[in-house]
Amino acid sequence: MKKIMVSVLLIMIVAPMSSNALGADRSELAKELMNVLGFNSMLEATRQESIKMAEGQMNSVLSQIRQSNPKIDGEIMKELNASAQEFTRRVINSWDSMEAAKIYSAALIEGLPEKDMRAAIEHYRTPEGQKELEVITAAAQSMNSYISQRIQKETDAAMKDFLTQLRSIAERLKNKKNKARSSTGE
Repeated sequence: MKKIMVSVLLIMIVAPMSSNALGADRSELAKELMNVLGFNSMLEATRQESIKMAEGQMNSVLSQIRQSNPKIDGEIMKELNASAQEFTRRVINSWDSMEAAKIYSAALIEGLPEKDMRAAIEHYRTPEGQKELEVITAAAQSMNSYISQRIQKETDAAMKDFLTQLRSIAERLKNKKNKARSSTGE
């Protein structure tokens, strides 16, 4: 009986340790797979695309403001440029690389059994696997570029329309206010 109790106690102690070791092993495999897949390059490409998109949006907004207000004061434009830079900084810093890595790693761990992770690592280290990764990466970059360009183009058009509507609203309100003043004799 004492041997059974000792055996049960050992199993209870060792089982969680081995599952933690398996989890650590799968975590290390996920990190290795991320490395083979070029995860850091993916993050950097995403960050660069974010910078490009944020700067493009702000340049578009500033351009629209200049077009709709050609006599805008230089000091005001200086302040608008500073605000645009702050906007861009906030967008660029809106996500954390470490958090993104944790999310990506967790998805790999959850979605792939250990043997599949090992097979993927092995495959993507081969010349054929490297070629596949080049094609996949280029395809993803092309898609991201398309999306960014479309967002930029639509942002430009939407901002132009918005500013036109904003001027129209301001003009109507100004006319309404002037009409009210003239009818009351002010």
